[in-house]
Amino acid sequence: MTTKDDNCNGGGKTLSTHRVEVVRIETIELHPNADRMVLVRLFSGYTCAVGKDQFRASDLAAYVPPDSVVETARPEFAFLAREGRTTERIRVKRLRGVYSMGLLLPAPTGAREGDDVAAELGVTHYEPPEPVGDNEPPPGGIRPCYDVDSLR
Repeated sequence: MTTKDDNCNGGGKTLSTHRVEVVRIETIELHPNADRMVLVRLFSGYTCAVGKDQFRASDLAAYVPPDSVVETARPEFAFLAREGRTTERIRVKRLRGVYSMGLLLPAPTGAREGDDVAAELGVTHYEPPEPVGDNEPPPGGIRPCYDVDSLR
């Protein structure tokens, strides 16, 4: 799914592509400040902190990027459940001094490297609520756009 926003600086250009991509884990590094977590590096610099024995090198995993919304009623995401909420937004989190940029899950059965499994896992992209009140765009209609990819 591609998102476009005519109010952003691109004037309708593609800002980001939301995917839950199946990736092959190449290397696993020890977490410098945790005994039960390890770090997996993805896409030339993105880091995900995962449980120590959750993955091995060459395993396939589904990478759920930040600003994704997951249903906590699904067994894959049940560990994220909070009372009174049925969905949870995936965010960049600092875990024991290291930023974890998203979530890694075991790839669904039959998935291949490079597949987009967002629909299969019920993952959607977070859309911020529309501003309420007299929030008008600045003169010229140009507003800065921010997402995780732009931030990097």
